[in-house]
Amino acid sequence: MLDGTATLVLGPEDTREEQSLRAGDHVCFHAGSDVAHHVENRSEAPVRYLIFGERLSGDTVVYPDHQVMMVKAMDFATFTYRPFTAPSADAGAAESDGG
Repeated sequence: MLDGTATLVLGPEDTREEQSLRAGDHVCFHAGSDVAHHVENRSEAPVRYLIFGERLSGDTVVYPDHQVMMVKAMDFATFTYRPFTAPSADAGAAESDGG
């Protein structure tokens, strides 16, 4: 972290952990880590931080909270996948009944 205060969010929604980050703090996630993670600025002030990493052909990234997976499948192309979940029969009945 260079400036400001941010929140490091670890894990999927149901088992989420959070940690405050301040200027001078650093974290490291090794390739292949199965811990979902991201940084949020929840303050009104700007936050500046650096991220280092490689983007290699064959990389796979999973966003469990959004059911999205990204696969880098050539040096110039990426593909995303988002599964479709059909609405349940109960949800359709609730809509047709007016709510």
